Amino acid sequence: MTGDRTLRLDVAYCALAALLLLTFARLLAPLTGLPATALAAAGLGVLAWTALLAYLTAVAPRRLALRIVLAVNVVATLAIAITAATSHDTLLTFLLAAVAAEVAAFAVTQALALRTLQPTAR
Repeated sequence: MTGDRTLRLDVAYCALAALLLLTFARLLAPLTGLPATALAAAGLGVLAWTALLAYLTAVAPRRLALRIVLAVNVVATLAIAITAATSHDTLLTFLLAAVAAEVAAFAVTQALALRTLQPTAR
């Protein structure tokens, strides 16, 4: 997968995740045991990351954008996985584990795309 493609897919995934969190925060709250405001705040955080990710995808040199996004995705994967492992709610554990796996998959595609770039590639 090319660097452009993996970054654009990451933007789309994050935008959808933010939209779903913001739209369904009240519905998800009783299912996850989290306050709706916490879920909405997470949605806003993902939305902010989506905006930065879209900016990097559009403006930053490709190698730099991939490195930054890869690093953030690795850290996010670890944070989400740790949160999943320490959750006392079964549904929340499974949801977070799935998100951690999805974010990790993006990190892998970005690492592979980074390896295929020529040293002078944009």
